[in-house]
Amino acid sequence: MGIGPAFIVLYEEVASAKNFGIDVMAGVRYMFTKHISAFVEYKYNHQWAVEIEDHPFYLPNGTEGRSMATLDFDCHKVVAGWPTTGRKRPFRQADQAAPRPPFW
Repeated sequence: MGIGPAFIVLYEEVASAKNFGIDVMAGVRYMFTKHISAFVEYKYNHQWAVEIEDHPFYLPNGTEGRSMATLDFDCHKVVAGWPTTGRKRPFRQADQAAPRPPFW
């Protein structure tokens, strides 16, 4: 589980908006074996008063206009996957370092 600040950049065709917001996330991981697991996470991001300059809009007669757009932005995500911790190869006798001679 986590909650914290976020810095998000939204891109449009000709403009972009940079804004601070809040991130909230929670997740679960299940270990099938020592090296294989699966996880599911829910992530939520909210931004207040995002301002995009030069936002295009269209009038009923088809002409294009541009103006500033101000909006609140919410993003909900569900993420799932199966990360592995890597498989270690079995220990072999050849992997041992040669014994060092005693120091005289």
